[in-house]
Amino acid sequence: MFTEPSQSVGKSCLHCKDALRGRSDKKFCNDSCRSAYNNMRYADYNSHVRKVNQRLRNNHKVLQQLLDDQSERLVNESAMISAGFQFQFYTHVHLHPDGALFKVVYDSCYTALERSMYYIARRMPEHLTVGSSKSTHPLM
Repeated sequence: MFTEPSQSVGKSCLHCKDALRGRSDKKFCNDSCRSAYNNMRYADYNSHVRKVNQRLRNNHKVLQQLLDDQSERLVNESAMISAGFQFQFYTHVHLHPDGALFKVVYDSCYTALERSMYYIARRMPEHLTVGSSKSTHPLM
């Protein structure tokens, strides 16, 4: 014997406001209403996260393009900026044992040198001395 699902008294779907049928703790009439409600509820948060992730991905792409096929190189700050690099967006920082502070974008990294030059690399170098002396770094 089939019985009609009972209608919860005074309860309505949080998204479309239709009357709810079924379980007493039900909040939505179907999955699409649940999904639409949560998308709307977290839209501002998700929008901010999306924008930050987009900028991080762009910075990673710029570093990879500037490196071309090389594993490391020196790049002028103006070249990074003109390629669309935004210095305020990076995933984390790493203090190298030699004292250099590297900013990391996913798996690529960069550190500031003198005269608006940056050392960029595909991954954190194991041995590097970045300093004011040109003889301390093999690329200089």
